[in-house]
Amino acid sequence: MSKLFAPLKVGRKTLNQRIALVPMTHLRADNHHLPLPSMKEYYGQRASVPGTLLVTEAIVISPQHGVYQNIPGIHNSSQIAAWKEVTRTVHEYCPVLNAVHSARTDIGRTFAENS
Repeated sequence: MSKLFAPLKVGRKTLNQRIALVPMTHLRADNHHLPLPSMKEYYGQRASVPGTLLVTEAIVISPQHGVYQNIPGIHNSSQIAAWKEVTRTVHEYCPVLNAVHSARTDIGRTFAENS
């Protein structure tokens, strides 16, 4: 069997194979960076194989760094609540969901201000 499909221990977790879903930005958020309900279904489908590592799409970490439309945010209570729903769905299948952030520190204005 190829090493690609052999289990791999990462910290205390064991992945069933050495293939991981890498971060991809799907623009599945509304104009206020609130994750849409379709994100639960999307990540739930990808988490349905036990031992799978998921790394989410880029997320906006503050209003000042939201330079792209429809990228999900995680800087207010509504966005955090929506991400909790996504995380609950993923945790039905696998224990870990990692997130990466999307920020342009060289731009001090939001997307709306730049439009």
